[in-house]
Amino acid sequence: MALEIIWTDEAKEDYRDTVSYLLDAFDNDVAEIYTDKLFNALETLAQMPYIGRQHSELKAIRQHLVWPYTVVCHAVLPTFLLIINLNDSRRSGR
Repeated sequence: MALEIIWTDEAKEDYRDTVSYLLDAFDNDVAEIYTDKLFNALETLAQMPYIGRQHSELKAIRQHLVWPYTVVCHAVLPTFLLIINLNDSRRSGR
């Protein structure tokens, strides 16, 4: 059974910022591909929440590479998967 996916406000903002960047730097197709890959990866995480690697310092946090540029940081809780943030290396300062 898949876990419910809950996003933190920071993760939502990360998503919006990344899509906005992709729309500005590339086009709608790239932003759509990113969104499709992200949501497919989240569906997989909801089914298999322990894939990806454990954070080196924060053992409760797991990291999963979605696209060559994006890492989803998440925590597995008893009834849901908490999406903590999305780290996208294409954006400066990230």
